[in-house]
Amino acid sequence: MRNRLLPQIDDLRSILLVAGLFGLTACLGIELTRETGRVALIWVANGGLIAFLLSKPRYKWRPYLIASNVTNIIANLASGDAFVASAALSFANSAEVIVALVLMRGRHAITPDLTAWPTLFRFAAYCALLAPLTSAIIASAFLHIYADVDFVATVQRWFLADSLGIIIVTPLLIAVRSKAFTLAHKTATPLEYVITLGLVALCTIAVFAQSSYPLLFLIYTPAIFVAFRLGFAGAVAAISIVALISISFTIFGFGPFSLMYNTHLQSAHASPHGSTRANPTSVFSLTSRPI
Repeated sequence: MRNRLLPQIDDLRSILLVAGLFGLTACLGIELTRETGRVALIWVANGGLIAFLLSKPRYKWRPYLIASNVTNIIANLASGDAFVASAALSFANSAEVIVALVLMRGRHAITPDLTAWPTLFRFAAYCALLAPLTSAIIASAFLHIYADVDFVATVQRWFLADSLGIIIVTPLLIAVRSKAFTLAHKTATPLEYVITLGLVALCTIAVFAQSSYPLLFLIYTPAIFVAFRLGFAGAVAAISIVALISISFTIFGFGPFSLMYNTHLQSAHASPHGSTRANPTSVFSLTSRPI
């Protein structure tokens, strides 16, 4: 009888695909912030891996975690980090994913239903708070010793970047695979999806294409409308749209956040010897509040 801990051929393909996607998103996050420091404005790789593994049995987690850790180390090495730094920061990411998986899954054998309030509160406490905080403390302690960076500032930036990625990516991927997504398709036509989510996108673009007026409040009305009309699946889709557009404009120095800082919001999962001056607090607040 085959040991179920040993991955089969189909599982190996899946493991390589997931690890490859994890490494790719890690590389993109690093390249996006190469010029400014160690902590990114948003880090989505962990959130995607958490969403995927929550749909898998516990005994299948290990090979995915190991393979993703390896590709994370490779991405860090490719960005110019030394092996010690690459391994330590990859370990911090792995710790975050493990804490989120173990606490979120608990004794349940099924993918968490984020449309249930108790489960949503657990997601907020474990995945959006405790897991990224654990990772932030590990990474910041290492960077403080290894590169003499400010511990408290790095904890804040690392935590916000990872938490923001989990808040945006994990519910979206879970929603796509859930009954809530199927139900939304039954209660709304494709045209209604396009119109309502398009309204969110257009409103967000209008708000962030200018830097003269603090018009963030205009985004909440269409986002809330989508949540009520399209339910959980529509809400997470709207949040993802808002996050993608707001982060893209903000990185290039456009939008209301430039009124607060009068500079480009930059940031960090990139080189341990760089600056960590970026602050993703405002983007975190904008995208997490509708949840």
